[in-house]
Amino acid sequence: MTDISASDLERKDIAPTAFRRESKWTFKTTQRRAKAHRAIQAVIPAGIPAEITNYDDLIIVLRARADELQVSRETIDFISGLPSGYAGKLLSLRHVRRIGLQSLGPLLTALGIKLIAVDDEAALEQCRSRYMKRDEPHFRSATARHTQR
Repeated sequence: MTDISASDLERKDIAPTAFRRESKWTFKTTQRRAKAHRAIQAVIPAGIPAEITNYDDLIIVLRARADELQVSRETIDFISGLPSGYAGKLLSLRHVRRIGLQSLGPLLTALGIKLIAVDDEAALEQCRSRYMKRDEPHFRSATARHTQR
């Protein structure tokens, strides 16, 4: 980092960039996510299923649900048994923390949501030509071994 004097801080062209924090997420990325969050709130009325195809969609839907219930992040922490302040980090648009194996179930329960997997025919058609058949004898022996116990 370069040495910056007090007079340099008064200059408008240096001050904003002099102490900029290194981050992979830019302000525009955060704005884009906030815009998507507002859009999904307008599109998804209460009780209507939402399509989730990636992690950002999951976060947006969970944030919309928390807003729909008008429940604070602290209350979500309390109900789900997560550490204080953790739901705010999980539901942040900047992905301070990511939802993992231990936090997914309690978070979904606290928000009264369950995830349901359905076939995506369009995605299946895109990938079908790249599928490779598995070796059936090896697969059968592995499943037979587990079911005999």
